[in-house]
Amino acid sequence: MIDSTRSENPMASAHILVRRNRDVTLGNRALLSPNDWKETNQFQDEFVLTLYQVSGKKNNGKPVWVPNIKLPMKKISILFEIYTEI
Repeated sequence: MIDSTRSENPMASAHILVRRNRDVTLGNRALLSPNDWKETNQFQDEFVLTLYQVSGKKNNGKPVWVPNIKLPMKKISILFEIYTEI
């Protein structure tokens, strides 16, 4: 998707948001806080990569980086191919 967007518009931009030392329990529904949603929603027609450094306090004690990619709203095409054995 990124390559396709860049081929249509070589000057296309994206944004990155980095959040460190998040105290999130694995398996929760969403990492994005209401403030993060608000911040990323400013960029409706651009890619936004949010990187969370989860502290690990509530998990296995090991910090881990978790990516969250928000796709542009104006052109989202998702193609699924399903293969079945007959």
